[in-house]
Amino acid sequence: MYIHHRGRALTILLVASLPLTAKTALSQSSAGGNVSGTTLEEIVVTARKRNESLENVPISISALSAADQQNLVLGGMADYLRQVPGTLLVSGGPDYLSDIAIRGQGGGRNGFSESATGIYRNGIFVAGGGFGGRSFNRLDYFDNASVDIYRGPQGALYGRNAVGGAVNVISNRPQMSTGGSVKAEYGSAEKTRVEGIFNGVIAEDKIAVRLGGFELDQRGGDITDVNTGKKLDAQNYQGARAQLRVNLSDLWQTRLTYEDFSSEGAGFSALGRRLATGLPAGRVFDPDIYLRNASRVGRVKIDDQTVYFEIEGTTGIGDFSAVYVRKSREGRRFNEDLDHFLGLEGLPGVDMIANQSENFDRQGIEVRLASGTEERLSWLVGGDWQGTKSDVLTFNGGTVPSTSAAALRAQAVRRDSALEKLNSWSAFATLDYALTPQLNSALEVRYQRDHKKFRFQRIDLVTGPVQLSNPGWRKTLPGASLQYKLNDTINLYARYSTGLRAGGFNQGVSNLALLEYDPESAKGYEIGIKGRIPDWRMRFGLSAYYTDNDNLQVVTTASTADTTFTLVNLPGAAFWGAEAELSGLWSVGTGRLTYNLGVATQDGRFDAGSQIFTTGRVIDISRAEVNRARDLTLNLSAFYAYPLSRNIDLVVGGSYREEKGGNENATGGTADVTGRKLENYAMYDARASLRGSWWLLSAYGKNLSEKIFSIQQNINGNNYYNEGKRYGLEVSLKFGGEKI
Repeated sequence: MYIHHRGRALTILLVASLPLTAKTALSQSSAGGNVSGTTLEEIVVTARKRNESLENVPISISALSAADQQNLVLGGMADYLRQVPGTLLVSGGPDYLSDIAIRGQGGGRNGFSESATGIYRNGIFVAGGGFGGRSFNRLDYFDNASVDIYRGPQGALYGRNAVGGAVNVISNRPQMSTGGSVKAEYGSAEKTRVEGIFNGVIAEDKIAVRLGGFELDQRGGDITDVNTGKKLDAQNYQGARAQLRVNLSDLWQTRLTYEDFSSEGAGFSALGRRLATGLPAGRVFDPDIYLRNASRVGRVKIDDQTVYFEIEGTTGIGDFSAVYVRKSREGRRFNEDLDHFLGLEGLPGVDMIANQSENFDRQGIEVRLASGTEERLSWLVGGDWQGTKSDVLTFNGGTVPSTSAAALRAQAVRRDSALEKLNSWSAFATLDYALTPQLNSALEVRYQRDHKKFRFQRIDLVTGPVQLSNPGWRKTLPGASLQYKLNDTINLYARYSTGLRAGGFNQGVSNLALLEYDPESAKGYEIGIKGRIPDWRMRFGLSAYYTDNDNLQVVTTASTADTTFTLVNLPGAAFWGAEAELSGLWSVGTGRLTYNLGVATQDGRFDAGSQIFTTGRVIDISRAEVNRARDLTLNLSAFYAYPLSRNIDLVVGGSYREEKGGNENATGGTADVTGRKLENYAMYDARASLRGSWWLLSAYGKNLSEKIFSIQQNINGNNYYNEGKRYGLEVSLKFGGEKI
C-alpha cells in the first residue's frame, strides 16, 4: 500500500477509531401523533439476492428508506449520494452524462463508455448507452421503497461493471389493499411538481394494480442568457408507471411493470461557462458563472420506455425467481453552440452547430434458485443474459471560412455513424456454510462472457466504414468472506471480492489503434464490524478496504496532436480507505430524534508505467494519486419529531455534506503538471413539516449555505457548476392504506 504525506494516513487511523460503517435506514412511524414509537427495527436487504438482515451481510451497505427520503431534501441522484459516505456523482454537464463513483472508482469515463458502478432496478442491471445509460433517471427512484448502495466490488451477484460497487433502487410493489396519495410542490426557480399514486385490488388476494406518475416543470433557474434574459437551465421531467401483480397461488406470484419517462433540459453549451482564459482578443466568452453570451441554446430530449416481468415462488428444492427487462430509449441533443463551446465564437465567418442522437435498446433476463436460509448450509445458483444495441449519429453543421485550418473545417462539418452491439451471459453461484454457531463462511463465483460488435463510419471520408468484432472477453470472478458473531446483533467480517467493468470502443477517434479498449478488473479486500445496540437504539459500523485494479480505464487524449477524449487502459491502480457510519433514535422529552452520521476517507496510486497524453505531451503518472478519490466525505442528518397534539406532529431538521481534497483528472497528483483539483465544499439543507394521520405540509430549503463550486472544470475551456439555493413548499394527502 502506497501511504503518502499530507496527513491522509493519519486521517484514516482517526476514522478507524470511530465506532461507526453501513448506513442504515431507521424505522419511523409515519402517523401523526405517534412519535413515541422509538424501536429500532430490523432492516432487510437483498445484497446477496435474498432477504437478509443488514447486520448479517458481510458487505458495506447503505440503505435510504422511504422514511429517510421523506425528511431529506432530495431531487436528483446527487442529492441521494450526498447522504452516503465515499460516494460521488461525477457530472460533465447535462444530467444524462452523470456517473456514480464509489470508493474512487469512476474517474475513467467517456460519452458512451460503461459505468464503473452497477446500475440496478429491483435486482436486474438496467444501464447502457450514452443518453442516461450510466446512472438513474427521475422515474427510477419515484415511489421507491429503498435506495441501496453496496460498496466494494460486487462481481458475483451484482456483477456487471461493479468494480466500485452497485446501486439497487427497489420500487414499491402492488399491495392487496386499496389506497393512494397525491403530492404537490411549488418552489423557487418557478418549479412545480405534481405526483399521484393509486394502489387497487381487482380480485381479492389474487390481482392488484399500482399506478403512479409525476411531472416536474422548472421554468426558471440559475443560468441567464445575457442576450435574451431567458433562463437556460429550465427543465421538464414526466414519468408514469403501471404495475400488475397476480398471485398464481399461495406460493407463486408474477408482476408486470410498464414505465414511460421523458425529459428535456439544457445541453453542454448552455450549462457550461466558456472561460476567457487563453482566448485571443475578439473572441466571445461568458462574463460570469451564471451568465451566458452565446448565439444559440442547446437542448437535450430523452424518451425512455421500459417493461419488466417478474415471477417468483417456492419449489421443492428452493426459492425460484426470474426477472426480464426490455428497455427502449431515444435521446438527442440539438442546436448546440459548438463554436462558443470551443472558444471560436467571434471569429469572423464561424458559426458551428453540434447535434447528436442515439437509439438504444436493451433486453435482459436473470434466473435464480436459492435454498432456504434456516439451514446450516445455504446456496444460490443462477444465470443471466443481456443484449444491447446503441445506434448513434453525430452531425456537426454550420459554416467556417474556406481559408480556415483543415482541423477546424473537419470539426465544423462532421457526420459520424456508430453502431455498437453487446451480447453477454454469465452463470453465478454462492455457498454459505456455518462452521460453528458463531463463525460463518461464504464462497461466491461468477463466470461472465461479453462479446461486442462495433461499426463506425465518418461519412465525409472516402474510406468505407470501420467494423470491429472482438473475440469475446471472458472472466471468472471469485469471492469469499468470513463472518464472526460477537452476539446476536454484532458481527465482525472479512471479505474478498472481485469486479469487472466491460471494455468497449471509442467513438470519433481518427487513430484506429485507439478504437478498442479492454475490460477493467478489480480485486477487493475488506474488513469491518457492523451491528445494532438495541438498548441504545443505535446502529453502527466501520470498514477499511484495499482494492487493486488491473487494466484501469482512464481518460486521455488521442495523441499529443489530437485532443479527442479517449479511454485507454493503464497497467492499473490501487485504492484504499475507510468508511464509518452511525445512526439511531433518541427520546428527547415527548419527542424523538433520529440521526445519521457518515464519514469516509479515500486514497490511491496509479501503477508504475502509467502514461497519458495531455497538454500536448506525454505525461508519466506512475505512482501519482488517482483521481475522484476524496480525502474526506462527511454527511450528517438529524430530524426531531414532536407531538403537537394527539394527531399532529411537528418534524424539523436538516442534513449537512462536506467534501475535501482529491483530484478531478489523472494528472492532478503529478508534480510537474498543473492538474485540476476537486473543489472543497460544505452545504446544508433543512426541512420543517406538520404531519397528520392523512396529510403532510412541509417547507424546505436546499443549499442554504449558497455554496457555489465547480463540479467539472475545463472541458475544452468550459466549467460546470452546482445548483444554487432552492426553497419551496410541499403538501401531501393520502387515502386508504398508503403512507405519508
